Amino acid sequence: MAPTTREATKKARSPPLGPGSTAAQNRPRKKAKKARKAEEAKHAPVEISSTRCQLLELPPELRNRIYHFCDDNRYMGIFRKIKTGKEKPGHKQTGAFVALAQVCKQIRFEYRPLWLRQLRIRVDFSDLEEFLQVFYCVLDRHEDWYRDAPTILTIAWDHDENDYGDGDTLISIESLLKLHAYSPASTIEFECRRLAESDLPCTDCWECGLCVHCVRGPFSIDCNFSSDVYDSHYTCEHDETIGEIVSVLAAEYEYLAALNTFLNNNNAAWLKHVQEKCLDYDSINCTMGKDCGQATIYIRFREPEAPKHLRTRNMHRGASAYLTEMGMADLEGWQELDYVVGVRTDKYSRSIDGVPEPVYDQALIRDLKSKTRSSSAQAVKQAPDSAVQG
Repeated sequence: MAPTTREATKKARSPPLGPGSTAAQNRPRKKAKKARKAEEAKHAPVEISSTRCQLLELPPELRNRIYHFCDDNRYMGIFRKIKTGKEKPGHKQTGAFVALAQVCKQIRFEYRPLWLRQLRIRVDFSDLEEFLQVFYCVLDRHEDWYRDAPTILTIAWDHDENDYGDGDTLISIESLLKLHAYSPASTIEFECRRLAESDLPCTDCWECGLCVHCVRGPFSIDCNFSSDVYDSHYTCEHDETIGEIVSVLAAEYEYLAALNTFLNNNNAAWLKHVQEKCLDYDSINCTMGKDCGQATIYIRFREPEAPKHLRTRNMHRGASAYLTEMGMADLEGWQELDYVVGVRTDKYSRSIDGVPEPVYDQALIRDLKSKTRSSSAQAVKQAPDSAVQG
């Protein structure tokens, strides 16, 4: 009878096995053969196939044209440092084309500066120092790194939740000034974090009586709001109450507008002075906060590097002349800023903690366009640990 299946056909065509021969007897030979091939492959030289990158084979002009289209014009939320090990894993929104800036050394060298310059980024004030160190290496790199300043650098500031918002603690702003001095087209500004994130304080709505903060969530531990009372279908929009809160916050943070104008001063003499003399400054700091209601700029020099205007006995007149030459009197909202300009002396005084602090011969300028003397005295004040190291 003829075989009716493929397997039966194979058996019919194969030669008959000898006496005592079985299929199981052939298995050790197959295993030994496979083991020998695996051993040979193990000691054989590895052949690495070179992957071609067609982007790098293009002429530089075409690559620059491609980089030109990789422009991320989004203005995302506040960029914060990710604390590993504490947050739940999840998707984090990042800027577009950041992966392209890390492909290889050549693309990183060509595209990363372009990517940094087109950034529009918000950074929380607590992360500002580390952000500048990571992306701009302001502590130990060449001045060319400052030329890659982002298009817009916005610093989220909250004087209620910040150790530097008491109006008395000095904040170093040298790095921000150098970024703008080498990239005058960039915009560096502080903004109210609460307004940027719509993080309104706990306030009862005038119409429905519910807390406008906790209705949006998350619930505040300082509020008596109960989620059981809230009806998700309640139609109150709290418009009037929210509008009043926003107006109050805008008034509290109004001092930031004058500070932003100072940070973006495009006076040619000032930009040149920051580029050439910033490292000779003893300190460029500011103080600001809710209690003082305005920002005060501290510009103080070591005696050998002090400009000619400050090498005089009348420190107030010299400081006013220096600030006028640097274009401070031409800034919009200049009357909202106070300036402390002075020169470090060779004297020291001990603080409450017993730490020696230098004495400055300095003048407080409250009105640049006034010829009356505001104040001039030797001051004992030294910047503590700054938030932004320059």
